[in-house]
Amino acid sequence: SGWQSLLQFSQPDEVNILTTGNPVDVPVEEITLEAMNALDPAADMTIHGRHFRITAEVFQSGAFVNLRDGADVVGIYSGVLPASLAAIEAHMDEFITIDVVYYARTSSFALIAFDGGADDITVVELSDEDMAQRAKDDLTLSGLGNVTDDLTLPTTGTYDAVITWTSSDESIIANDGTVTRPEFQNTEVTLTANITVGEVTLTKEFTANVLAEGEMPSGDTVASIHGDNWPGDGEDVTIEGVVSSFPAAPAEPGFFIQDPDGTAIYVRTNLDVNIGDHIVITGETSRFTSYGNDRQQIVNAQLVVVVDTDQDVFVITDQSASDIINAFPGNEGFRYRLENLELVEITGFNELMFKTDEDMMLKFYHTQYGGHLADMEVGDTIDWIEFTVFELSFSHLLMVSIVLPDMDPADAADYIEDTLTLPADVINDLELPEYFYFTNVNYANPPRVPITWTSSNTDIIGHDGVLHITETDDPTEVIMTATIDADGISVVKEITITVAYSDYDYTQWFNPANLSASYHNGTYDGVAGVQWDYVHARNAGDFPIEGGGIMLRRADEPSSLSATFENGLNNLRIEYRKAFTSDAPRTYEVHIEHDGDVTIHTLPTFGTTSGADSTVHVFELFDLELEGEVKITIKAVGSDGNQQAVFNNIMWSEYEE
Repeated sequence: SGWQSLLQFSQPDEVNILTTGNPVDVPVEEITLEAMNALDPAADMTIHGRHFRITAEVFQSGAFVNLRDGADVVGIYSGVLPASLAAIEAHMDEFITIDVVYYARTSSFALIAFDGGADDITVVELSDEDMAQRAKDDLTLSGLGNVTDDLTLPTTGTYDAVITWTSSDESIIANDGTVTRPEFQNTEVTLTANITVGEVTLTKEFTANVLAEGEMPSGDTVASIHGDNWPGDGEDVTIEGVVSSFPAAPAEPGFFIQDPDGTAIYVRTNLDVNIGDHIVITGETSRFTSYGNDRQQIVNAQLVVVVDTDQDVFVITDQSASDIINAFPGNEGFRYRLENLELVEITGFNELMFKTDEDMMLKFYHTQYGGHLADMEVGDTIDWIEFTVFELSFSHLLMVSIVLPDMDPADAADYIEDTLTLPADVINDLELPEYFYFTNVNYANPPRVPITWTSSNTDIIGHDGVLHITETDDPTEVIMTATIDADGISVVKEITITVAYSDYDYTQWFNPANLSASYHNGTYDGVAGVQWDYVHARNAGDFPIEGGGIMLRRADEPSSLSATFENGLNNLRIEYRKAFTSDAPRTYEVHIEHDGDVTIHTLPTFGTTSGADSTVHVFELFDLELEGEVKITIKAVGSDGNQQAVFNNIMWSEYEE
C-alpha cells in the first residue's frame, strides 16, 4: 500500500526470522530542519527510512508534539512508541538533539519517527544571544495597519525576555501603547522593541499607521490576497468584506468573509460578528495543509470596525456540482446554491441521498438539519440548497453553513427542543451553554441564539450552574429551565438533572453542541480549566451517553482524546459504548503519562456483535496517588478501519497528600 510517496508493506501472511544479532551500520546525516523540509521523497523515494540528526525545539501544536527551529517545523509521526513520544514531551519548550528516521512528508513539512528513550536525547543549552534572537523572531504585533485604539505592547517574551518599547512619536503613540489619534491626517509611527535576555539586547521595529480623528478604517479586498495573490504565510493583512457564513460553530471557530463577487476566505478566529456585517479586520495569513488540503486562511484576527450591517451575501447560482468540485482547491469559503434536487435514496443511517447534475450525489443526515427533511420520500425534490465549501475531508469535499428551504422559526424551535440537553447526573459545576448554535442548519436564522437558564432549587445549584451541595446532602433532582426568545424563535425547555455529592472532584461531559458532526482534529475547553485535545473525532451523534459524548473512530488516524491534569490524579472513571452497527472489534487503550513513564491500560474488547448496542461500559482506576502533572490519552488501537466508540462522563479526583 502507499501513502503519498511512501510505499508500505503490511499484513504479511508469514514471517520467518532467519538470523538474529546481525550488525547494523546505519549512516546518520546531520541536517537542519530547513534542509529536511526541502527534501523531495516524491523525486527520490530512498529518502524514506534514512536516518538524520536534528537539533530543534520541542513544542505543542494542538494535539500534536512537533519540532521547530525558527519558522521551520517538522512533525513527529503520531504512531511512534508512547514511551518514545513521552521522552520527547518531557523536554517541552527545550532544544534537543536526536537521531530520527525520515518517515513521510505532509503537504507542509516532513514527518519523522523517533524510537529512542531518554538516554538518546541531548539537551542543548542556548546562549543568551540565541535566546534573544528566538525571542525576537517570536515577537509579533498585529493590527497596525488601521490603528484607532490603544495598543497592547508585550513586556515579556520567549525565554522570559524583558521587552521595553520606544516610540518615534510619543504624541501619537506613547511608549506604553496609549494612542492619541492625530487631528488632520493619518500618521505612521515606528515602534522599537528592545528585547533583553541576560546580557544581550536586540531590537525589532514595527510600523503603525494611526488614523486621523474621524477617519474610517478600510482594508484590502479578499481577492488581493487570494489564490495567486497570496502574500505567503505569516504576513500581516488588513481585509474588508462581508461576513457570509459560519463553519460548524463552535467546534470550528471563525467565519467566512467575501468580496462583492463572492471571492471569500476563512477567518479562523471567533469575533463578535454576524452574517451580513460589512467589516474591516486585521490578521495573519496562514494555510491549513492537513489531509491533502491547502486552504488559505486568516488567523489571529482582530475586528477593526463594523462598517455596516444587513448587507447582501453573494451566492453563486450558475455552477454545477461538477463545476464546484473541479474548482477545488481555490474556492474554499465560496458560497453556492444548487437547485431542483431529487431524493433518490434513504439509508438506514438517517441519510438522504439527493441527485444533482451529471449523476453526482449529495448526502445529508436529516437528523442534523432540524428534522424538517425527515418526512421526505424517494422521488420528492427540494427546490434548492445553499452551502459554503470548506475543505477536503478524506475522499469527500466538506460543505458547511448549509441552508435548506422551509425551516421557519417553528422548525428551529423544534430543532432546539430535540437537541438541547444537559447531563443527567451532575457532581460538579454545570457547564451551561450561553448560546444555542444552529450547527450546519438554516442560513436564514442567526447562527446562534442566547439562552437564559433558571434553576428550580438555587440552594443546590444556582442559575449559573454553580453547585452548592455538600457531603451530607442526599442526591436531589433539580429542573434547569432554558428560555430562548429571539429572532422569532420561542422555546422554554425543562431539563431534569440529578445533583449529588461525589468522591470524584470533576466530571467531563462532552456537550454535542460544542463538537462538530464531522471527524476532525481540535480542542474542547472542559471543566476545571482542562483542555481536551482530540484527533479524528466528532460528536456522539445518534449514539450518546446521557445526551453527549465524543466519538473516536479508527486506529490508523489514530483517533484519540487526551488531557493534562495539572494537580495530579488519584481516581479515574471513564464511560464508553459502541457507536454504529458493524461487528468490528472495538479495541481501545488508556495511556497514563507521569514523570516520563507511560502506563497502558487495555479496555476489554467490545462491540463484536452486529447491530446497535447501547450498553455503557465503565473503566475505573483507584488510588493512583500521582502527584504533579498527569496526562491521560484514550486512543483507538489494533487493526485499521472503522471501530467507532463514544466516550463521556470522564470523572477524576486530584492528588491529595
